[in-house]
Amino acid sequence: MTTEGNWRSPLARALHQSNRAPARHLQLATVTPEGHPANRTLLFREFREHPEGDQLCVHSDRRASKIDDLQAHPYAEVCWWLDETRDQFRIAGSVHLITAATTGDDAAYRQEQWKELDDHEKALYISPDPGAPRADEEAFDKAFSTTPPEDPPDTFVVLLLSPTRIDHLSLSGHPHRRTRYTRTDERWTEEELNP
Repeated sequence: MTTEGNWRSPLARALHQSNRAPARHLQLATVTPEGHPANRTLLFREFREHPEGDQLCVHSDRRASKIDDLQAHPYAEVCWWLDETRDQFRIAGSVHLITAATTGDDAAYRQEQWKELDDHEKALYISPDPGAPRADEEAFDKAFSTTPPEDPPDTFVVLLLSPTRIDHLSLSGHPHRRTRYTRTDERWTEEELNP
């Protein structure tokens, strides 16, 4: 059976019932410029309501390899396992990068996201380059003892994933339940699948 989809409701319910910090962590899979898969864990920040549909917000360092991946292939998939509710959400879609060069409403949103970070999180964006050979401890001490800038540095990037497909697998009952939500143009459809 296929019906109009509302993927946010089961995800919001599962997040609400998962009150432990790991519920905020999701895995982001991208494709490198060379065509290889890459996966890493990120911290989910919030849903951003957008006229074209809700977006998932995460942050990254411009110097991280995922930014090169997304510039080459602006599509990604997140996988979110919520242990307390036994729900898995795989969410695929396009990713929009909000960088220091971005203007308008997105630039203001980037500024708001920066202000939400604590000083420790901000220090990561002025620390030595991620993925480079290990710097000396003084470089890290300097980054973490310096008062973070009021405005986000060029290294701070906001990633917004606009979902086009969500696969929700619920393992909490028997038989397990699986639902796929697919967006075509402005319309979402929902389809029950075998788990």
